[in-house]
Amino acid sequence: MTARTDAAEQPWWEVVCEVPPEIMAGGLLPCLFPAIAIEGYAGQLGLTDVSVLVDVLVHMPMLRVHQAAGELPLVFPTRVSEEAAREALLGLVAQVKSLHDGGVVQHASALRDPDAPSDLLAPIRQTVLVLDHVADRQFLSDLERLEHGVVQERISYVNGVTPDSYGAALRALHGTAPLAAPGSGRARAQP
Repeated sequence: MTARTDAAEQPWWEVVCEVPPEIMAGGLLPCLFPAIAIEGYAGQLGLTDVSVLVDVLVHMPMLRVHQAAGELPLVFPTRVSEEAAREALLGLVAQVKSLHDGGVVQHASALRDPDAPSDLLAPIRQTVLVLDHVADRQFLSDLERLEHGVVQERISYVNGVTPDSYGAALRALHGTAPLAAPGSGRARAQP
């Protein structure tokens, strides 16, 4: 693993995952893990446990291969509730682990420093979430969920829902979506 920062001084890591040859020819899968991805998943899934978020992040490349092959379902976190998205994605990570003998296993290669830590992902696990960034991602996710709900309600209206029930559904949808102003870190209710 190699740690780096981008032009905005945001950390990211290059990690080489050893994977089965059916996942990647040669058995090595190079991945880039930006800190912003951890914050993104935190906001989409309502999680703040960095260890769980890192577990999702390191298994995502293998999960994507299985999804692309049609072996595991796709998850669209902003088309379902935060709780449903969290449950679905953590369930898929558990499936990937069961398909691959426990998933990502850490071990130092012969080329690494013999004094390498036993937890090679420790630098990523020590990421401190910037709660304003997480709140911003939650806000954007809530807006996407709201928009998806509005679209679904429009489809229902076109398919025979009355104007009164359509309006009531939209008011309920707007009234129950906890939206936070970007950067505020606080939720606010919709009028």
